[in-house]
Amino acid sequence: MESIYRLAQQIVNTAELSEQFYEVELSIMIRSDGGQKTDFIRLQSEKSPPIAAATANHHIEF
Repeated sequence: MESIYRLAQQIVNTAELSEQFYEVELSIMIRSDGGQKTDFIRLQSEKSPPIAAATANHHIEF
């Protein structure tokens, strides 16, 4: 499971380095033991999107 997590983190890191990066979310569900056990990995980007892209829709929440 640890090696799968490391590979998933590598995918997120690679996406964040992309020139056209905005946001990435990765979900992995692994079932084992005949479907009796489920492991779930969910990763999302921590890098902030560029300011211009983040405010482009002019949406304001209070």
